[in-house]
Amino acid sequence: MLIARDNADTIGAAIASVRARVDSVLVVLNAESDKETGDAALAAGARVVRGGPFRDFASARNEAIQHVRADWVLQLDTDDTYAFGPDFCGWPTTGEAHAIVTVCDGLAWKFIRLFQPHLRYVGKCHEFISCEVAPLVPHVNYLRTLPKDPAARARRNIALLEGQEDVRSVFLLGMAHTQTGEFTRALGFLERRVSMPEQNEEAFYAALEAARVLTRLARPVADVSSAYERARSMRPWRAEPYVEHAKILRERGDVIRARDLARMASELPPCTDALFVDISAHTWRPWAELALSEKLLGDEAAFCAAYSNMAKWRTDAPSLGIGA
Repeated sequence: MLIARDNADTIGAAIASVRARVDSVLVVLNAESDKETGDAALAAGARVVRGGPFRDFASARNEAIQHVRADWVLQLDTDDTYAFGPDFCGWPTTGEAHAIVTVCDGLAWKFIRLFQPHLRYVGKCHEFISCEVAPLVPHVNYLRTLPKDPAARARRNIALLEGQEDVRSVFLLGMAHTQTGEFTRALGFLERRVSMPEQNEEAFYAALEAARVLTRLARPVADVSSAYERARSMRPWRAEPYVEHAKILRERGDVIRARDLARMASELPPCTDALFVDISAHTWRPWAELALSEKLLGDEAAFCAAYSNMAKWRTDAPSLGIGA
């Protein structure tokens, strides 16, 4: 199921990525959408329905669900695609909803995209299916495309969310103001989200983003360090606060602390969190930061060991020529 408006240039590829894996494809056009988008969807094998005027994204998707004729809904956006691994053996048919790993710009997160049509979306933007239990569908990824104009999308989201006081809206407003470059306003929303009672992954990510914003605002390094330490204390198994803080300390000459943080990050277990996991921070970046710190500290053996571990993840890393 897709909702669409003026996406003739991308909708065909989106549908083609999943057409062989589903019984049918439904495209619900926004009332203001051009004719070319509907024609492209029809040519790709979709059933096309003209919907009503756009109000917000949850409303648009919930209207589209009304046209579903199947027992399950698989959500897809017009400029994204699905990628199936060789071991994919079909969609689950039990439960009410299932999450799929979404990948975009080096981040990975779990998001409900397969669900039964009695469920509904909530949220004016960054809408989601509300369901407490959503097992992961294995061997398939959802490949999300970066928006052509992130700042324009962020301004649209701010307009949709203005005046909303729930925890998710406060978080999204903080993220959106970051994308528009309004860092002081962003920091206010992010700090509000951190202080709210729901201390979950979203609160951690607000704290992490607050540390990044403080860095962009060129606040004193002590304030930045405290912000990263707060984020690390909230979810000590997330590597991002370690490696980002390590980089800042190394660049400011505090190489021993940077080395210690990088080493701790390299020893973390695999991350199973659902929200915006930085893939590089949980694979090669701890080793890269550790290698840089060890090099600066003059420990050549430790540098070579860390570099070797980094190269296991980064196959494009130049060889050190050890033993040549």
